[in-house]
Amino acid sequence: MKYPLILSDFDGTLLRSDRTIGERTKKAIERHVERGGIFAVCTGRMVASILPEVRSFNLSGLVVSFNGAVVTDVRTGEHLRFDGFLKRDAVSVCERLEEIGVRIHAYSADTLYTNYRDRLLAYYERACRIRAVQVEKLSDFLRNSTFLVHKIVVMIEEEKQQELFLHLKELLGEDFYVTTSASILIEISPKGQNKGSAVDFLCDHYGLKREQSLALGDQLNDLPMLTRAGMGVAVRNAVDALKKSADLVTVTNDEDAVGVIIENYGMGEKQENE
Repeated sequence: MKYPLILSDFDGTLLRSDRTIGERTKKAIERHVERGGIFAVCTGRMVASILPEVRSFNLSGLVVSFNGAVVTDVRTGEHLRFDGFLKRDAVSVCERLEEIGVRIHAYSADTLYTNYRDRLLAYYERACRIRAVQVEKLSDFLRNSTFLVHKIVVMIEEEKQQELFLHLKELLGEDFYVTTSASILIEISPKGQNKGSAVDFLCDHYGLKREQSLALGDQLNDLPMLTRAGMGVAVRNAVDALKKSADLVTVTNDEDAVGVIIENYGMGEKQENE
């Protein structure tokens, strides 16, 4: 099989708009794994948000969260990789964001800490099935904390995102990885902690070459994963920047994009019959 390792983003790629995974995709994943393939979810979500989701869909193996910073065994909950910000860097990023006056999220593995509460946060909490903890000033809170911060996010109205994204790229991009994962989110991580590094980690873990991996995504934070994998596939509902950089553009998430790709490039029926 040319691509024994298949990595998929979760929201907007594996997950359909109705928050389910299509039967065609479920069966394709099952066949791929039964015949010796590996399937892994690679998401920007926090551990506490993605683990219950993948377990509810009976997925197994490893799941990547925080855009590559954390890798977890789905069955046991054991972390095989557990990276994040140096404390001084997390504090520094929050201080600079506080000067701008924006909505900030700071994540430990299990808890989201934020400096606000409004309708956008309520929407995010419902989508990710989590409850945020509000603190008055995040930089001070993190300075006195003992947990590892895996990712920092700014939430912004959709019509204001692009302008702020470009500003934060200029402000922070030399020292940190700045990307987007949804039309209302801007994500900030330590340099080198992205979905591309997750491809390297999983290939090393399973003893595979990068050329044996295939990755699917829909947002800009999937770009390092698609360009690092042996084959990068954008779903048709992906942002234009990702589609332009992908090796292939397939059908939408609502049309079982992951299942279609596994059937054609994993150990599915179509490849088996060739």
